[in-house]
Parts: sequence; structure tokens; C-alpha cells
Amino acid sequence: MSSGDGERWRSAGTLFYNGGDLRDPTLAVSPSNTLMLSATAAIRNDTGVRYQTLIWYSADGRDWSDPVQVGDPNLQLWRVSWHERRAFAVGYSTTAEKYLRLYTSKDGVFFKALADQMYTGDAGKSALFTGEEDTLHCVSQHEGSSLFGVSRPPYRGWTWRKLDTRIASPNVLQLPDGRLVIAGRFHAEESRTALGWLDPKAGTVTRFLTLPSGGDTSSPGLVWYDGILWVSYHSSHEGKASIYLAKVKVPTLETRKRTFDPNKPFEP
Repeated sequence: MSSGDGERWRSAGTLFYNGGDLRDPTLAVSPSNTLMLSATAAIRNDTGVRYQTLIWYSADGRDWSDPVQVGDPNLQLWRVSWHERRAFAVGYSTTAEKYLRLYTSKDGVFFKALADQMYTGDAGKSALFTGEEDTLHCVSQHEGSSLFGVSRPPYRGWTWRKLDTRIASPNVLQLPDGRLVIAGRFHAEESRTALGWLDPKAGTVTRFLTLPSGGDTSSPGLVWYDGILWVSYHSSHEGKASIYLAKVKVPTLETRKRTFDPNKPFEP
């Protein structure tokens, strides 16, 4: 879907894959301004392959390429991130053997494994972001508290610890002032899509806004545009699952020192 003002939306194209049911789409933009739409196909056959990640490419958001298979079968890649003209993505195993695998690509088309098992154990959808001195950080969905990993080039060895919050389908965006916003489905008294401040050194998440959401809700997209944080997500709190877009005026460093109620009514 596309919009010129963020208010009125229309269909920009329809993507198909005859080999399976598509789910979990995310968008990325390559250094050459190519749109990349990645999604996972759930495959129903007797070959032993249950899931395959696919990527479509477009120069204008309307005309799209045929899907390209990326990663390995039965590993779901969640979000492509670019750093220093290289693409990175984390795939999580959907078989009995649970682990995370880090992939990289120079062109965003041909992905190869960089760390075969960057984490061993049960983990899920992951968000990557870079830090000082080219460090690569990873927040991963986990049944308990979310996992937080750090690695230095060449990103083959990882150090992990647990955050103090459980967040499903995480996404992380660094603001122009250096602060890190983390979004996802926060598991607290009730599961809702929310925003928080991520402190990578302390391993803490401070929730500052809960979005109108509930039921089937998650998969936030984050964009910083003209001083406003744009957040897309899906939710079924009004009945049938729908896509929502929130425009959030993020508290400044000074106002952040005040006390915020993350459960107060949302004001667009």
C-alpha cells in the first residue's frame, strides 16, 4: 500500500507465491534505493520443507520482481538491515533443533551464512542494529525475557544476556539524538503493542507508550520522519485484525525525565 500523506492509502501492488501461504512481511531499503519486501512462505507438502523466506524487489513500489528464495529452508529470516553497504538478517530455526543463524549479503539478493549458530537454543524473530565501533546488536524473541546479543566484526562470535522485558516480534530504531526505541508486543498484564527505551549497556527496557492494541497484535514497523516517529502494526482489538499507523511525538531528553504513564490513552 502507498500514501502521499499518511492518511489516505491505496493498493500499490499485489505479490503472489503459488508455493505456500505468505506471512510476516517486512520492508527494507537498499543503499541503491531498491525496496525489498521479505516474507515467509508456509509450505504444505511432504518434502520436509515447511518454511522458506522470499524477497521481492522494486524500484518504485509498484512493479515488483519475481520472488527470490533467500536463506536456508526451515529458517525464517525476520527483517533485513543494512550497515556499511552490507545486508544482515537473522534466521530462526523452525525444526526441533533450535538456534539462530546470521546471514549477510553484499547485494541484498544472494545471502550466505555468516554465523551458523550465533545463538543455540529456543529463540525467534530478531531485530539487528549497529552501535559504536561497528558493533552489531541483536534483540531476539524468547519465551522468557528477550535475548540481547552483541558482536564485533566479523560477527561470528556473539555474547548474550537477557533483557528485563519479554517482547515479541521486536524492532529497534536509533533516533537522531542517539536514543534507541524498541517496539513489539510487550508481555505484561496483557499483551499489547508498545514502545520503550532500550538501554543496551544496562540491558533494560523502559516502556513509554502503549498503543491501542490487543488480541492478535505485533510486527511494528518504525520510521523517523520530519521529527515524528511513525509506527505501523497490526491488531485485532477492534474485531477483525487490521493494520494501524500511529504518529508519535517522542518525548525529548528533558521531558523524558518526567514520569510517564505508559497506559494512558493514546493521543495521535
